[in-house]
Amino acid sequence: MISFLSVREICRGVSNKNTLYTFLFVLLHQSSIAFSIFASVMVSGYILEINQHYEALKLWVFLYIVAMILPYIIGYFSDVYKEKWLCESLSRFWQSATKRYQSCTDSRTVDHTLGVYVSQGKSAISDFIGYAFWGMSSGLNFFLSLLMITAFIDWRFFVSVMISVLLILGFNKLISSHLENNAVTTHKAGSSLTSTLSTIHDNVHFGSSVNALAYQTRFEEGKAKYLGLRIKEAVFRYKALLVSSLLALAPTSCVLLFIFTSSSVPMEVKVASIVNLTRIYHLLNSASDIVSLLISFPSIKGQLSVMTCFRKISRFTSHNGISRSLKITRALIP
Repeated sequence: MISFLSVREICRGVSNKNTLYTFLFVLLHQSSIAFSIFASVMVSGYILEINQHYEALKLWVFLYIVAMILPYIIGYFSDVYKEKWLCESLSRFWQSATKRYQSCTDSRTVDHTLGVYVSQGKSAISDFIGYAFWGMSSGLNFFLSLLMITAFIDWRFFVSVMISVLLILGFNKLISSHLENNAVTTHKAGSSLTSTLSTIHDNVHFGSSVNALAYQTRFEEGKAKYLGLRIKEAVFRYKALLVSSLLALAPTSCVLLFIFTSSSVPMEVKVASIVNLTRIYHLLNSASDIVSLLISFPSIKGQLSVMTCFRKISRFTSHNGISRSLKITRALIP
């Protein structure tokens, strides 16, 4: 059963055994990716000493290939158990909803809550589980891969990635209000356009043709304004995305440039860096995901908090149930 007393209780209510299975498979998935980094470092070292360690090289090449393939297989199970987690959570949700509706004695409260609950409850739970799954995958991928790269390739990557995270966070905080204002302005312009269309229709059928033409002109002006605002919003958003990407890439790219050009860096580190270039740059995507998770958290929490309105039914029910019982009792007493 799901308790609706707080967001924490709702999160606890939608957790079940499939939550644990999902986490375990995600952990195995990301651990195999992290192990592939270690295996690639071992392969890089043995390649440089191929004559002395040929048999060991073959073993680590095999393990490296297995570690590259294994995440796809494990990912299948984590996806399946995530879906099972969602389905069992929705089942609990609907079961709890049914009991709440049955215990309520006031139809107006039921109607109000039903509207909020049915329209947002299912999507809120789906979004929360998707967010949790995304958080598990991105978080483990980021920290495990960063740990392996830092420990077995070069510690400077840890510094560069942390700088990237701080730059992304700072830049997003700097532009977030501007992005929000642009979205609100564009949305309002679109709503005004819809309202003008309705007015044209009313005047064509029930008003004057002069007014209809005037509103038609206003609509054309509003359309041009709305489309211009959409373009302006999109240009700013994509510029922000480009700058954010460059800020994320710059520190690590500088570290790689130093590693490949410096004579003081061992050849093993250079070879391991080349082998793991894709992993290293993918780590920056994971850093962006971590930032996005932090930014999205208030939104997910807000969606879940809407569901706490259902706790009002129990309080209202207990009071109304007593009042209703008293009224029935008084009616039966002669």
